[in-house]
Amino acid sequence: MRNILKSLLVATLAATSGPALAEEEKTLNVYNWSDYIAEDTLERFTAETGIKVNYDVYDSNEVLEAKLMAGSSGYDVVFPSISPFVARQVKSGIYMELDRDQLPNWQNITPSVLKSLAAGGDPDNKHAVPYMIAGTGIGYNVAKVAAVAPGATATTSSGADFASRFMRTKAAASVSAPCFSSNALIIA
Repeated sequence: MRNILKSLLVATLAATSGPALAEEEKTLNVYNWSDYIAEDTLERFTAETGIKVNYDVYDSNEVLEAKLMAGSSGYDVVFPSISPFVARQVKSGIYMELDRDQLPNWQNITPSVLKSLAAGGDPDNKHAVPYMIAGTGIGYNVAKVAAVAPGATATTSSGADFASRFMRTKAAASVSAPCFSSNALIIA
């Protein structure tokens, strides 16, 4: 993951910098969620590439979207959640298209992940690169569910059906269903 992020950041700088930057200090402006990178990531990136990083953080997709939609944010790379944010942002035209020739590891991205990204808001995978992805899990206390619904288990029902039927019962205190989320790296 670290090498993919490094390659993407270097490719972004190459794609967004003009000849005038060749003589100036190279700088990459990144806007990301807080706590998404290790404490030493920026220092190591600058040491390895010679590229200075201005790194700002936000605490919600709405804050990111407001800043981007206002225009001229100055950011080269941003990390919005896919749905519904990327869909609205791509549709509004605020992102430049990716130059896949500058992304040598593009072919290593799992096709089903790209399909998910396309379904989430970047239909032709022209603007976003998957950065993080998470799944949905349902946890339950077997004994408490069996007390309320003998013979019922998550293995005899789909997770959604199981949660739907039993979250409304007294067993609900024993069921937890975290949500799905995914983030994309966007070259703004």
